[in-house]
This record gives sequence, structure tokens and C-alpha cells, in this order.
Amino acid sequence: MTNNTFSHDLGDLDAGKLKAVTVGLKEGEIASLEQIAASLGLTRNSLLRYIIRHFLIEYQAGETTVEVEERVTRFPKLP
Repeated sequence: MTNNTFSHDLGDLDAGKLKAVTVGLKEGEIASLEQIAASLGLTRNSLLRYIIRHFLIEYQAGETTVEVEERVTRFPKLP
């Protein structure tokens, strides 16, 4: 399933305070990000902010899509 529609205005991406968020990444992804950031003379944080901003702008403009895979996860019913 592909999501090509985005009906929400992203508004001002510079609005508000800078807030820390936690993102789980694979060790290989972190290593790649650190290598790219170092080669550009950037911090990993600033590179990630750039990557996310770039994605948000492209997604809203319809220039990129996100492939979504549906999965079923089973959980035990608690007593």
C-alpha cells in the first residue's frame, strides 16, 4: 500500500521550541549517519534535522511516497 496523499498543511516548520525526541535506529543506520555527518563537518543531530525537514517538504509536495506494510501482532489477553 502506498500513501500518496497528504491533506494536512505542515505550517511553519520553524515554529515552536526545539524538542528532543527518541528514535530507535539500527546500529548500521547510526554508523552511516555518523559517517555522513563527519564527512560534512556536521553533528549527527543537525544532519537528522536536515533529513527530516527534507522529507517533510518532499512528502507534502507529493515528490516522495511511503510504502506501508500491514502486519498483525498478537498480544496475550491479560487477566
